[in-house]
Amino acid sequence: MKRIFSFSYISILILYVPGCLVAQKECYESKDCAPDEICSSQGKCLYECMEDSDCSAGFICTDHRCVPDESDKPIECPSDMVPINNTYCIDIYEASRDSATADDVGSGGTYATSRREVLPWMVPDNKTAADACELAGKRLCTAQEWEFACRGPDNTTYAYGEDYDPVICNGIDTYGKGLHHLMPTGSFPECTNEYGIFDINGNLWEHTLGGDATTVRGGAFNCIDSARLHRCDYIPGWTPSALGFRCCLSPVVDDDENPFDAGSDGSCLEEDAGTDADADSDIDADADADIDASWNWDASVGCPEDMAGVHDFCIDRFEASKGPGDVPVSEPGRMPWFTTSELTLDVVKSRCESAGKRVCTIEEWNNACGGKAGTVYGYGDEFEWEKCLGIDHFCNCDYGPCAESPNCPFDKCFTHEDSFGFGPCDLDYSDYGPLPTGYMKECHNDIQIYDMNGNVWEITDDNGTAIFKGGAYNCIHSYDLHRCNHSGNEGYRVNAKGFRCCRDRDLQ
Repeated sequence: MKRIFSFSYISILILYVPGCLVAQKECYESKDCAPDEICSSQGKCLYECMEDSDCSAGFICTDHRCVPDESDKPIECPSDMVPINNTYCIDIYEASRDSATADDVGSGGTYATSRREVLPWMVPDNKTAADACELAGKRLCTAQEWEFACRGPDNTTYAYGEDYDPVICNGIDTYGKGLHHLMPTGSFPECTNEYGIFDINGNLWEHTLGGDATTVRGGAFNCIDSARLHRCDYIPGWTPSALGFRCCLSPVVDDDENPFDAGSDGSCLEEDAGTDADADSDIDADADADIDASWNWDASVGCPEDMAGVHDFCIDRFEASKGPGDVPVSEPGRMPWFTTSELTLDVVKSRCESAGKRVCTIEEWNNACGGKAGTVYGYGDEFEWEKCLGIDHFCNCDYGPCAESPNCPFDKCFTHEDSFGFGPCDLDYSDYGPLPTGYMKECHNDIQIYDMNGNVWEITDDNGTAIFKGGAYNCIHSYDLHRCNHSGNEGYRVNAKGFRCCRDRDLQ
């Protein structure tokens, strides 16, 4: 009896370790299954796919396995990401808060960064990870994207190779039980593969799109049996601790060699340069500037502190950002609520209403943009590239902070001095993206409304039609698209869509 009891007790210890409860399954990883089958998240051996529709976007079904549907042309990825088989981009490092350092995970923060030598972001759930990717202009990786990137070009069990190495990535064997701990991103230079992604095995478990805590991937620093849990194909089916994530991106691939043309930077078409599309959507500049001088321009009267008063309505001083419960707030120093995918007029209406406000009409936005003076841009009548965030901050041939940069992933760039022409340039792409609200200190009008020109497009309501105003950080011809009187519609395939809210003004 004593021997039987002892054996059962040991068996229980083997099956249960803190944070890692392992249930009985048909399989634990794909090697337990037939060669053409995979081990599902439920521990069942099955075909990964029978047809292309069984695979996630960008993948096709080949021999019952989902593989990337490669583009004939190379894709362009942001500098903090790498391309995977000309199909999608994936973060080089595990996601971190923008305030994280090598010694501190940081606090607050809403958007994910992919940076080296900072402590990664431990998140409470899949939604937090998904929102952080979306606010960074990216998305969570699908499970297929994550595993394909992990296995690398050689389709290995771990990113670094076929055989487990106890110290090459951050697991419990690296420092030993009781000494294991989270490490800054990129601390293990050999924990990578030929794609150039780091820490996809170990350090933190990583969430995938549409999953939950039981479908995370890659293992972590604190799980016993890292040889099993760090595998690229391992799915726990139980809820581990130490949950993190990294982001992916599906870039637009276009036939034009210049990624800024035809909207391949995710924002602008050639029509933005001044074709017939503008004639259909632009508003007469003189009409915009014709503002009744008798209007009430005392911006502080009859409006909340986070809004400015214009005639009979109030408008947010800052572009909307996500507050608690996804209620939009108008505050400085926050990443704007924007998306590189779908953001509809109905969604904006709903979000503004949740804040006790409403979506701005196109007339309200137009009249607020130029301020009391009714200028072409909020800050004045002449385009000044350094005032608001536009493409000139990232790609400028003749002047600006990137003029001497040695890094230029694009063959051409726009220079507003050359009308609609292009010429050779250097581009610092490392910080390509929107900035926190109010970051551009001079990007405001004479009643202190910020970022109405540049940063992200803002959705307005034109009798039930979504019209985009103000331009964004990534549009060519910023001097044209940032104008208060310029309007874009869905035909522009605009990206970086954001908004701000309005409400009636209380003048009683």
